[in-house]
Amino acid sequence: SVDVSGPPVFTPTSTTGFLSVTDLLAALSSNSVVTLKTTGTVGAGTGLIRFQTMLDLGSMAGTHTLNVFSAGGIEINAAIKASTTGDALNLNLTAAGNVTIASGVEVLLNSGTFTSSGVDFSGGKLISAGGGGVWLNHTGDISLGSVTTLAAAPGSTSLWVRGTSFKSTGTLKTIGGNIDI
Repeated sequence: SVDVSGPPVFTPTSTTGFLSVTDLLAALSSNSVVTLKTTGTVGAGTGLIRFQTMLDLGSMAGTHTLNVFSAGGIEINAAIKASTTGDALNLNLTAAGNVTIASGVEVLLNSGTFTSSGVDFSGGKLISAGGGGVWLNHTGDISLGSVTTLAAAPGSTSLWVRGTSFKSTGTLKTIGGNIDI
């Protein structure tokens, strides 16, 4: 990692910072909650947080939470996985700009929750979450690929979407829950 302070809260210490996946995984392994945060868009820094390499919790048992607060946008360009039995990742994305999951990219949280807020949202290939569901609260357009969720209780909401417009290019599936668009 270069020009980044942390953990469990990682922030850039200059106009650009680089956090390695190895350091992020080590932080998640030793902390149940880890936060990535940019606070400004002055100078060369744009406040953008970009995931360029796959983040795979591997055999990291238990529930972990990754909070991402961006003064700009958030881009997920590689898979994020908590796919081993017993793993769960709660992924909370908050951006002053857009949240984008690249086409073909999967976010697999096992029994974890996915939340996102910002301006526009573009949802990649698949978001798969557990009982906490998928919650999208954006002020602009929302475009989803496929979503699979497991309801916390029969009849509870497991996919909740708010934005100015909505489209899906895939399948929206909830096991035992409601979809609220």
